[in-house]
Parts: sequence; C-alpha cells; structure tokens
Amino acid sequence: MAYQDAQLVFSDGQAETTVAAHDSDNIIDLGANREYVGQGQDLVINAVVDTTFTSGGAATLQVKVLTCATVGGSYDTILESEVFALADLAAGKILLQETIPPEMLEFVKLTYTIGTAVMTAGAINAWIGTVGPSFHTRRMS
Repeated sequence: MAYQDAQLVFSDGQAETTVAAHDSDNIIDLGANREYVGQGQDLVINAVVDTTFTSGGAATLQVKVLTCATVGGSYDTILESEVFALADLAAGKILLQETIPPEMLEFVKLTYTIGTAVMTAGAINAWIGTVGPSFHTRRMS
C-alpha cells in the first residue's frame, strides 16, 4: 500500500502557466540523516498531472529534480523527465516516478519548465512516497 506524508509534498495542485521554469511550492529538507529516510522502503519521487493542461499553442512541460547541500545554496539537477507535448498532459499522467537517487543531498525541489507557449490551465501534484518507478526519467551525469 502506498503512503504520502504531508512533509514530503512538493506540490499540491500547483498551477503554473507562463513560459519559464517554476520551482515547486515546497522545498523538502531531508535532514542531515537523509540516508535513513525511508530505510527499508523504496521511496520514489512522483509528479503527476492533477488538472489537464490546456494551451492556445504547442506548449510543453518538463519536470526536473534538483538538490542542494545547504539552505540558499546552488541547486544541481539530478533527474529530469522527458519533455511532454500538450497532448500528453491529461489528468492522471505520470510525469516523473523515480527512486530517490543516492546523490540526493539534504534539500530537494522540483522545477516545472513550460516551453513554447503559455498554458491556459493545468496543475501538478508531486511528492516523495512509495510508488514503483517507471521509465519517464533519466539521470543527469
């Protein structure tokens, strides 16, 4: 059975429309003992379309996972989804599901990059939980 902890939510119906990279509503602090987070379970970073995206143009969306060692530090991208076309952005679409990588540092956030055209509607839910991984992401080198 999957679970979701309120302290591990990046976005809850976060709606973004402009052509830009938007940070998730929440930055998750995994703490200094991050290697023990979810010990004994396969914790997964999840991002799913909550509300179907619409646009007057050929808008796209990409999700990235970024991590940093300190508050206010420089974030590095460690995972990214494919770039999704508007036609793929229906409610329930899994944008990213990936097991927490070992290079994850203390602070974690997501960015949602809207490209090509503005969105007129759409929202994302994202969290760390216990859902199995899929093949929508790739590790950054």
